[in-house]
Amino acid sequence: MSAHQPIKSPITGRESIDDLDEPQAVLAQFYRAFNNRDLALMAENWEDSADVAMDNPLGGIKRG
Repeated sequence: MSAHQPIKSPITGRESIDDLDEPQAVLAQFYRAFNNRDLALMAENWEDSADVAMDNPLGGIKRG
């Protein structure tokens, strides 16, 4: 997938996750964990560093 092409369909977590070096695959893994309430998979997906930022419309921006 080219970095310049927008994704035209929603990412749900049901996608094939072949290469976690691809940003779309990582996003699919996040939604797979989120939608299935899989905290272990979520922990694998989340980087524990000060560089991380999450923007949630209900909870605001969280860092670290």
